[in-house]
Amino acid sequence: MDIYEELHSRYIQLYASAMDLDKDHHTKFDLVMKKYQKMWDDGFSVLPATNMMNFMVPSKRKPEDEEKELSLLMEWTADKVFDIVVENWLSKLTREQVVFMLNAIFELNYNAQLSFEKSHSITPKQILNIWNKTHQEAENIYMMPEFES
Repeated sequence: MDIYEELHSRYIQLYASAMDLDKDHHTKFDLVMKKYQKMWDDGFSVLPATNMMNFMVPSKRKPEDEEKELSLLMEWTADKVFDIVVENWLSKLTREQVVFMLNAIFELNYNAQLSFEKSHSITPKQILNIWNKTHQEAENIYMMPEFES
């Protein structure tokens, strides 16, 4: 199994977005992909541990569980890649742009979520937190009833 091909076939939009990452975020993407590829190649099970020993020494994957294992591994991979794609996107936006965007979202629906493919979405609160994390030198954005003006 090639993890890049699996990500492409299962999450084509996410894969395409990952191909447009800046250099630093593409490096993060490659590290995530290599980590999960190695986990698969080494034959370790990614299914939840059923006994305490499996928490200390991971068990090997069983052939009959291979499709379940692959699906779960690809979900984990896609989640990590999504986080990197969102961080890359928000790293390019100014504070004013993010405040404007969040105010516009809140005008429509305070509980709105932005969807990406069918598998991933992000809330305004997550956008705010990720932007604050990636722009530590800037003044933080805070969530208030009227948000910010």
